Amino acid sequence: MSVESTGISEADLREALKKLAVASDLRFGQVVGLAAVVALLPGVESIPVEKVEAVVERLTRGVPGGQNLKIPAINIARNVITAAAEAKSSGTA
Repeated sequence: MSVESTGISEADLREALKKLAVASDLRFGQVVGLAAVVALLPGVESIPVEKVEAVVERLTRGVPGGQNLKIPAINIARNVITAAAEAKSSGTA
């Protein structure tokens, strides 16, 4: 099946993909910015990952597509905790 057979021109498809990429980058930037602020909060480095996993589980329970969110959510939480510990040890926080 060609792009044209869908009724969408290749140019329109490329433009839509560019917009999606920009929106995705913006969302990722927002997540990273928020994660950086959270990493600098006092005591974040001491939060057990198991507690984060339990909270993520509760927050995603019953949410459509929630299972797909769990792993990325836990991974970013681990990254925030690690960044907080590194910031504390380097004197940044």
